[in-house]
Amino acid sequence: MNEAAQERHDKALAEILNISYDELTDSTYEISEDTGNDDVVHGYILTFDTEQTSADILSKVARLEGGDTVLLPLNYHEEPDDEL
Repeated sequence: MNEAAQERHDKALAEILNISYDELTDSTYEISEDTGNDDVVHGYILTFDTEQTSADILSKVARLEGGDTVLLPLNYHEEPDDEL
């Protein structure tokens, strides 16, 4: 992914999380696949490193579960269709 595409991806992710792009870039997190028993990807799991991400940022994150995890939809990273 080139730098411009990465920035668009990160800005879209920040919007989903209800935080600013700057807050996202100040955060430490990992995204992994959420696979079922059938080995099919059903979505993604974003896990914040709570030792490296400020509590202030975490308090703003939408859909935060267990204090550090957000379930993302399967298509969270797709770019909008410009042809609509």
